[in-house]
Amino acid sequence: MGNWSGLGLHLIFICVFLFASTYTCLGVGNVSVICSEQERLALLNFKQSVQDDYGMLSSWVGNDCCLWGGIQCDGVTGNVQHLHLRGDYYNYCYITANKVSSSLAELRDLKYLDLSGNLFQKSQIPDFIGSLKQLSYLNLSDAEFSGIIPHIGNLSNLKVLDLSLNFKLKADDMAWAFGLSSLELLDLSSVDLSGAQNWDMMLHMIPSLKELSLSHCSLSNVNLGAFLNSSRVLPNIKHLDLGFNSFKGPLTGIFQNMSSLTFLDLSWFDLRLAWNFPNLLSMIPSLSELHLSGCRLDKTHLSSPRLNFTTLSNIQHLDLSHNPLGGIFPSFLTNMSSLEVLDLSNTMLNSSLPFMPKLLELHLSGNELKQIEDVGIWRQCHLKQLRVEDNEFGMEMFDSPKNASECSQYALELLELSHSLNGRIPETLGRLANLRYIDLSENRLTGSIPESLRALRFLEVLYLSYNQLTGPIPEFLGNLTQLVLFSNQLNGSIPESFGKLAALTYLDLGSNLLNGTIPVSIGQLTKLRYLCFFNNSLEGAVVEAHLANLSMLEHLDTYSNTKLTFNVSRDWIPPFQLIYLDLGSCNISNGFPQWLRNQRKLQRLVLSNATLSGPLPPWLRKMPIIPYLDFSHNKLSGPLTNLPNGGNDDPLQYPILRLEYNLFNGSIPRSL
Repeated sequence: MGNWSGLGLHLIFICVFLFASTYTCLGVGNVSVICSEQERLALLNFKQSVQDDYGMLSSWVGNDCCLWGGIQCDGVTGNVQHLHLRGDYYNYCYITANKVSSSLAELRDLKYLDLSGNLFQKSQIPDFIGSLKQLSYLNLSDAEFSGIIPHIGNLSNLKVLDLSLNFKLKADDMAWAFGLSSLELLDLSSVDLSGAQNWDMMLHMIPSLKELSLSHCSLSNVNLGAFLNSSRVLPNIKHLDLGFNSFKGPLTGIFQNMSSLTFLDLSWFDLRLAWNFPNLLSMIPSLSELHLSGCRLDKTHLSSPRLNFTTLSNIQHLDLSHNPLGGIFPSFLTNMSSLEVLDLSNTMLNSSLPFMPKLLELHLSGNELKQIEDVGIWRQCHLKQLRVEDNEFGMEMFDSPKNASECSQYALELLELSHSLNGRIPETLGRLANLRYIDLSENRLTGSIPESLRALRFLEVLYLSYNQLTGPIPEFLGNLTQLVLFSNQLNGSIPESFGKLAALTYLDLGSNLLNGTIPVSIGQLTKLRYLCFFNNSLEGAVVEAHLANLSMLEHLDTYSNTKLTFNVSRDWIPPFQLIYLDLGSCNISNGFPQWLRNQRKLQRLVLSNATLSGPLPPWLRKMPIIPYLDFSHNKLSGPLTNLPNGGNDDPLQYPILRLEYNLFNGSIPRSL
C-alpha cells in the first residue's frame, strides 16, 4: 500500500547500474581509506565462491576493496563495515551459490550484512554468522536458505534480523534469540515455526522489540499458548504481524499492555465471535493500521452496539478484504473520521460508496460492482489511489454524469481497473489531471484511445494491453516511463513523437496491426530497457541508428514481422547487454549476427526462420550457455561443435535447444 510507482504486476524494473564505468547492480563503496589485504582477499574468495551471471560483483577489481560496489569501510581503520549485496531474482540482478563462503568470517568489524534476494540453493544459514559480533543489521530474506536456524544468540548488538521468505527454513527452538538483547525488528515471515519451542521466554527476554512479523509461519494456539495468555510480553511493540496462521478462538489479554501498538495484522485469524472485534478495538486505542483480511467477519460483527467509535476514529488504514460482508457498504465506516486507506476487496460488495472526504486509497477488487460511478470516481475528490480489478467485466466506464456533484480538482494519481470494464474509454478520463498510473488492461474495451489522455501531463505508466482497441496510436507527450499496448487491434504506423519520450523505459506494442517502418527516433530513448514490436506488419530495416543510443536495453523482441530486416554492419558493436533477444521470422542481413559475440548476459536467443545460412561461427562456442536457444527453420549447416558452451567441454545445460529444419551434419557432440 505504498508509493504508487512501485505497484502493478506488469511493472518491470531492472537493477539500476550505479557504478560510473562498470556495469554492476551495486553502488560504489566509500573512497577515503584503503581496505586491509586480509579483508580484500576474503571478499575475493567470496566472489570466487558464487556464480555472478549478471555482474553484481563486476566492480570487485583492484587493490582497494573500499572502492568496490556494495562495500563501505570505516573511515579511519579501513575495515569493511557494510556489505550490501541485495539481489533481485525477477529483474536479473542476483548471485547464485551452493553456500555462503566462510571467508566472510574474516570481516570481523562487519556491522551491516545484506544477502537478501539471492539464490543460495537451499543451503543452510552458516554457523559463522554468529561470530560476527559487531553486526547490528542482518538481512538474509528471500535467499533460498533451508534447514534449521543456527545459534546466532551471540549477536548482542543486532537491532534488525530479517530471515523472511525462506520457505524451507525452520526453527525447532527459539533459545538462540535469548541473547539478542538489542533486537528491535524481527521478521520471520514464511519461516516454519510450527515446531519451535520457548516462544514465551523469547518474547519476555527481548523487551527492546518494536517490530515483530510472524505471518505465514504455520503457527497455532498450541505454539503460542503462553504468548496468547500473557499480558506482560512485548511492552514496547509498535508493529505486530500474526497474519495467515491457524489461530482460533477468542482473543485474550495479549493486547492489554500494548499501549504503543500502532500496526496489527491478524489476517486469517477467526474472529467470528461477535465480542472479539469490539473488544479488540477498545484494548488498543493507539492503533492506526489494522489488517483483518479473511477473518470471517460479516455485517453482524461490524454493526455491534459495542463498537467504540472513539477508537475507530483513530484508525487511518483498515483492511477488511476477503470477508463476507455482503452487498451493502458497511455503514460504520462512515464514522471513521481519520480513515485514509480502505481495502474492501473480495467482500461481495455490490452497492455504491458514500462520499468519504479524507479517503486517499481505496481497494475494491473482486466485487460485483456494476458501473464506475458506484465507486464514486467523480465524487471522491481527495482520493489518490483507486483499485477495482476483477469485477468480471461488470462495469461500464461512463463519462461523468452531468447532474452529479463533481470536484473542481481531482487528486487521483493511480487508477487500476483491469479485468472489470467493457465499453469505450471516455474522453472525460482526461479530466483526472493528476493521473500518473493507469491500468485498464485485460478488459473488453473497444474504440480508439481517446486523445484526452495526451493531456495528462503527469502520466508515467499506461497499461492498455489485452483489449479490443482500434485506430492509431496517439502521439503521447509528457513523462511516460512505461507504455504497454500489447494485444489490441491498433493500426497505422508508430508515431515519430515516441523519440521525445525521454523517460521511457518500457515500450510494448506487440500483437497489433501496426505497419510502416520503425521510426529512427526510437534510438533517442537512452533509458529504454524493454522494447517489443512482435507480431505486427512492420517493414523496412532496423539499422544501427535505431539502436545506437540504447545503452540500457535488455529486452528486444521483433518476432513475426516478416517484412522487417535487421541490417547492421558486421563490425558493429552495440552499446547494450541484452538478456532477451527474439528476431524470429524477421530477415537478418549480412550473415550470422557478428555483434552477438559481445553479448554475455543472454538468457533467451531466438533467431528462428531468419534467413540464416552457412556454418555456426567459431566465436559462438566461447559464449556462455544460453538457457533458451532457438536457431530452427534456417539453412545453417556444418557441425554442431560451435554451440555456445563458454569454451569448455563440460556437459551443456540447455533447458530448451531448438535446431530443427536446418542442414547440420556430422555427429551429435557428446556434451549434448
